[in-house]
Amino acid sequence: MTSSDIKDLSLDVDIGSAEGLSVDQMTRSRLQFLLGQSAYIVRQTHFADAKAGTLLAIVGALAIIVADRRAEIPPYFLLAYICVTLLVVAICLITLMPRVPRQAQSEEMQSSDLFSWPTLSSESFDAEQYATLMRTSNASLLVMSIASSNVAIARVLRVKYRLLRIALGLALIDLLALGLVLSPALF
Repeated sequence: MTSSDIKDLSLDVDIGSAEGLSVDQMTRSRLQFLLGQSAYIVRQTHFADAKAGTLLAIVGALAIIVADRRAEIPPYFLLAYICVTLLVVAICLITLMPRVPRQAQSEEMQSSDLFSWPTLSSESFDAEQYATLMRTSNASLLVMSIASSNVAIARVLRVKYRLLRIALGLALIDLLALGLVLSPALF
């Protein structure tokens, strides 16, 4: 299928199983797989957000230590520490920021994704038409819609983890440098 538009969905494709399972069993398996995948991706998104929140708390606690001992810290290091810490905080906040598609994108998504909240919350989305479609739709339409939504959510998750990896790396550098600067004062 070349088009991702639901209305162009080819219903003459064999959706059976080469393993001898019925179309009904395969449809249920596909839907169950996609819904489980969706739940997994959403849990991973929550986990990424929790990691970003935890990193913010850790960086905040380190900032309190630095503020209490700023007299022992060379000014050039203090400035570098503050800059890196602010960068970590900014990256964590960007990680936590909701990815909300523009209205035009939400409306465009209606042609291929009837599962995700941006589509359902679009101002031009007709709830009555949606209810009728869900009552009369083919299983292939549901499979395609959930699969499209899973891909979109997974892409958001990839961005979150990339940002989180950068923030964690910078925080680790910050922590190691702080330990080196404060270690003479500890002994």
